[in-house]
Amino acid sequence: MADVALRDAKIIGQENFELWSEGFDPDGYLPVLPHPDVVVPFYNPIEEWQNNPQGNTGDFFSSWGPDEVLEAQLSMEELERLEIEGLGILTSADGLVPWLPRLDPDTGLPLLDENGETLPSFTPYEILRAYQGTAPDGTTSELKIPGPLIVTEPGDKVQITLTNNLTKIEEAGNTPANTASNLHTHGFHTSPLGRADNVLHLLGAGETFEYDIQIPTDQTVGLSWYHPHFHHKKIGMWETRQFKRRDGSESTGFNP
Repeated sequence: MADVALRDAKIIGQENFELWSEGFDPDGYLPVLPHPDVVVPFYNPIEEWQNNPQGNTGDFFSSWGPDEVLEAQLSMEELERLEIEGLGILTSADGLVPWLPRLDPDTGLPLLDENGETLPSFTPYEILRAYQGTAPDGTTSELKIPGPLIVTEPGDKVQITLTNNLTKIEEAGNTPANTASNLHTHGFHTSPLGRADNVLHLLGAGETFEYDIQIPTDQTVGLSWYHPHFHHKKIGMWETRQFKRRDGSESTGFNP
């Protein structure tokens, strides 16, 4: 049975779902947006973790083993397509939508390539990206949104090896060519020093970084999340993180 924090998150999600679905036109632009008459099954790795609380399958990682250390191996990947039951298949279309021009932020005019052709733009459903987890035995999880669940407890240590496998975006106008990114946690009350959660530290394409985060013993218990902090590079990438006590005591009610 879900705990207080997970139930709260579901309530918040329902409120947003109703707000976003108002006036929805199934024949209009981006028909994959939420529809009030469509039920979308939500990937829930917390159920898998509840059946194996000390496991690390790649779909979820837990610090509930004897060492009280969470060791996770994550990579940032690009998807060509993503199937959502009830809505159909989202396709990246090679990352480009040719009928939407890319505009110069200074002039507002379409940007042109070296041949004088209009550069296509990006839209949220044309660039699909997600975290992929790798289990200790080397098997990788299926690419899903949201990504792998992290379950830990106050006082434990979180060690995440993150690899940036995002494809380089070419320079266009004033837009620099890079896919630098990182990992940022919401709700951690930790120092950014060393190899911890530092939003100013970036990983370039193909780079790997080992995060080492010590969680304080007075860390608030509840549901939180992690994501890339280089915001315009993170489309689709968001994941849940659960602080839960091993003794089964209730959440404090905190919900970001």
